[in-house]
Amino acid sequence: MAQRALTQGREDLARAALHRKVAAKKDAETLKAQLKQLSDLQLTLEQNQTLAQRQSLQSYV
Repeated sequence: MAQRALTQGREDLARAALHRKVAAKKDAETLKAQLKQLSDLQLTLEQNQTLAQRQSLQSYV
């Protein structure tokens, strides 16, 4: 997009396109980090659930 804007002599649009690209990349990195955190949290919750179930079963024995 930026290259196309430059070929049309629209440096302002090229700059805007590059700024949007950088912003989108930062947003993607943030979302990727959040996804990793949520994935780690889900794993911890599943491990805790398994542990709680085992302890519950042991208390009945």
